[in-house]
Amino acid sequence: VKPIAYFRNHCTIGSMLSRDDSDMLLRTSVVYKYICHCCQQCYIGSTMLQMFMRCSQHQGRSFRTNSLLAKPTYSSIRNHCSKFDHPLILENFSVIDSASQMKELRILESIHIHCSKPQINECQSAVKLSIVV
Repeated sequence: VKPIAYFRNHCTIGSMLSRDDSDMLLRTSVVYKYICHCCQQCYIGSTMLQMFMRCSQHQGRSFRTNSLLAKPTYSSIRNHCSKFDHPLILENFSVIDSASQMKELRILESIHIHCSKPQINECQSAVKLSIVV
């Protein structure tokens, strides 16, 4: 019997490349959190879009040109920032979870909303959940 030695190199090209915040902006199918810079209130949402597109929607800007939209879709974050004259800062978005299916994503969003009780959210659940404690 001849023993066979197997070595695995954990030092790969991928492990040497650092991930930065721009990677977060390219992610899809995520649950995200926004924390207001001025008052520390937060918002939890989900999107199947790339995060940079969803952030642009919250800013009321075109993701293609970065121009202000004449008729932006409603955003609780933009409404909060406008109401209290707080800046909407892109760096205050973070990805907190992800899922591959829309249904899973909405359930995860609802669980995070239930646990965190974010103040900026106007809806306290993305889908109706029966949570047993």
